[in-house]
Amino acid sequence: MRAHLSRHVTRLLPYALILSFAAWSLHAMAKSGMMATHDGLWHVQRTAEMFAMLRVGQFPVRWAVNLDNGFGIPLFTFVYPLPYYLSALLMYAHISPIASLKIVAIAFYMLGGLGMYQMFKKKSSLLALVAAVVYLVTPYQLVNIFVRGDIGETMVLGLAPWVLVSLRRLQDEGKFRWYYVIPLALALLAHNFLGMILAAAALIYVVVRNIKRIKLPLMAIAISLALSAFFWVPMVGESGLLLSNATHNYTFVWSDHFVCPWQLVYSKWDYWYSMPGCDKDGFTFQLGFANIAAILGSLVASVFLWKKFSARARRIRAMWIAAAALVTLMMVPAGIFIWRLVPVLQIMQFPWRLLAVMAFVTSMMAGYFLTDVRKQYPRAAIFFAGCFIVLALVNTRNYHDPIRTLSPADFAEQNRLFADRTTTSIRDEVVPYWAPVVRWKSENNTRLVTPYFGMQQGAAQIHTATDTGLSLTFTAFGENDHATAIYYKNYFPSWQATVDGKPLTLAPTPTGEILIHLLQGEHTYHVWVGSTPLETMANWLSVLSGTVLIGMAIYEYTRKNTTR
Repeated sequence: MRAHLSRHVTRLLPYALILSFAAWSLHAMAKSGMMATHDGLWHVQRTAEMFAMLRVGQFPVRWAVNLDNGFGIPLFTFVYPLPYYLSALLMYAHISPIASLKIVAIAFYMLGGLGMYQMFKKKSSLLALVAAVVYLVTPYQLVNIFVRGDIGETMVLGLAPWVLVSLRRLQDEGKFRWYYVIPLALALLAHNFLGMILAAAALIYVVVRNIKRIKLPLMAIAISLALSAFFWVPMVGESGLLLSNATHNYTFVWSDHFVCPWQLVYSKWDYWYSMPGCDKDGFTFQLGFANIAAILGSLVASVFLWKKFSARARRIRAMWIAAAALVTLMMVPAGIFIWRLVPVLQIMQFPWRLLAVMAFVTSMMAGYFLTDVRKQYPRAAIFFAGCFIVLALVNTRNYHDPIRTLSPADFAEQNRLFADRTTTSIRDEVVPYWAPVVRWKSENNTRLVTPYFGMQQGAAQIHTATDTGLSLTFTAFGENDHATAIYYKNYFPSWQATVDGKPLTLAPTPTGEILIHLLQGEHTYHVWVGSTPLETMANWLSVLSGTVLIGMAIYEYTRKNTTR
């Protein structure tokens, strides 16, 4: 009994150590109030809006009715929704938006450390623990949390190791488990760019590992894409309907934000913004001392141990080295030709955003290097493991705090200043292209029936009107077919309408509001946020794949209990 308990404790100890280390690393988040980060306020406002939309029954949530000064925007069609679904669900337990976001960020940060440990634990629990620590304190991880406040990237970094763990198990076991598709599906919902990059990386990984056993991993990746299709399909397919694409205004000029090579080795920790050039940047672009050591160690080990590697090991080591070289090139000015050859990359805005990819790649390289050395030189592996820990902790010893934590009064004032805007750096990013200018509801329209609805022109009378922000129902009598009403909401193709139950075509005004042509006589009109044909198709694709997964889970559970 004691021996069994001892083995159980020994098995759980590394997980407890990782969770304890992660909790220490993020101890500053335990303070009450909101950390002052670049995007923190936007995340709080998005969470509050997601919660409000879920409460009125919108699902999947696409339209943010209160933003853009009450005109509404299709925010969650184009901005990764997973952080806000999770934080909004926590709000149902009467947890504040700020605390909900902290819980989500901490949970996925810890998840990343556990996943990195899981990647290497069969080779060596101790060395797997080192790889997990290196991953958790890679400088860019802490930049995301304490400087940028980018919860989406934090979530993808938390999921990335589990994506590879799941696909590796699937490839080795040759048995499809329904839950193997979940990490990648969640990552695709957690961040627009990194989710897609991770999907591509996962595909390359399984091909390099064993191209002969590729069918099940390909099926898993395909189901992950289908499960998350309700978000990414409209996000990609309808992006041309945004003002940012119409004006080619993506907030920041991507070519101004390359990283100078020396900044990857060392750049000062700070809390300001990325600026054009190399001498005005306001936060660190370090790869990390331990991460650079992992790259160098992998190169040296590959030279001296190459003949002792299996064919698969050679392919995998070469893949990580090639990935590190390519991603590094894409972040520095010398790699500008890649961004010009593949213009879609420019939407990412910042070449340095690929530091997230390097955080994962270099931590994987650290794990492989340590385990490779251990096979030939066990004592040297322990020495290098200690070096990695020292380098990682010394490098980031001052990186575990925000610049300040806003008091409730400070946060309330900041929230008041930016309330009901578009929760992005500039308005163009997420508003429809039909609405090129900032507006407020028309106070000078004397024929308003509700705060956001009234007559525009012509001989007609509106008798009753019910406006929820997501839907409008009214009756009107028109003396002819030339009268028009106006709904002060941003026009988007997902808005639909009927008159007496029959389809009615909507149109945008010159400034982007919804124009409703009234018919002669007494009629009942209904206008609501629905789904575009592309959104409907994507929704059903997700529902179908989700149904298949549920069926598989039930089948696995039933079979397991039947065989007992």
